[in-house]
Amino acid sequence: MAMSDEKHVVVGILGGGQLGRMLCQASHSIGITCAVLDPAGEKCSAAHVAHIVKAGDFKNEKDIEAFVDEVKPHVLTVEIEHVNVDVLFELREKKGKKRFIFVFSIFYFSHFMFMLYIFLV
Repeated sequence: MAMSDEKHVVVGILGGGQLGRMLCQASHSIGITCAVLDPAGEKCSAAHVAHIVKAGDFKNEKDIEAFVDEVKPHVLTVEIEHVNVDVLFELREKKGKKRFIFVFSIFYFSHFMFMLYIFLV
C-alpha cells in the first residue's frame, strides 16, 4: 500500500485495539487508508483490517515520530487514553505545522471512557 500522497487520505492511528479496528473497518467504505502504531504490531486487534501496521510504543516520542515520518498521515488520531498527549503537541511544534485541529470527544464503550484526539500532522 502506498503511503500518503495527494490521491490517498491516510489516517494514522495510535493504538490498535478494538476501537482502532472499528475505525479501520468504517474507513474502508469511504476509501481512507488506515495506518496503526501499536506495541503488539501485527498481533493487535486492528492489524487484521488496517492497511499499514507498525510495531511501536504510542507513548514514546521517537516511535510516534518515526511512524509519522514513514506513513505521512494527513490526520493522526488516538484510540486509547494512554497516549502521551504532550508528546503529540511537541511533535506538532517540531514539525512546524501551522494548521492544527484539535478535537476532543469522549466515547462510552461498555464501562470504559475513551478519549479521541485528532489533529493534522
